[in-house]
Amino acid sequence: MIGRHDPHCRGVLLLGLDAPEDVLAAAFAQAKRQRICKGFAIGRTIFAAPALAWMRGEIDNEEAVRRMAASYGRLIAAWEAAG
Repeated sequence: MIGRHDPHCRGVLLLGLDAPEDVLAAAFAQAKRQRICKGFAIGRTIFAAPALAWMRGEIDNEEAVRRMAASYGRLIAAWEAAG
């Protein structure tokens, strides 16, 4: 559809829309088969749960950062493993 109707499009990003990591990992496998998909934008999947725990006072700054970094690392690994 994009190829037919938008010849100037240089690529698209897969949006996470707060999906769980396992759902995104499965979507990565499909997205990487499409030449137009260049990467992903998955903010809420990375920060929503740690941010909520932090705002509730359940975790401190360092733990929030650790959780977000770990989630991002897992998703990068899933993207790379998808091909």
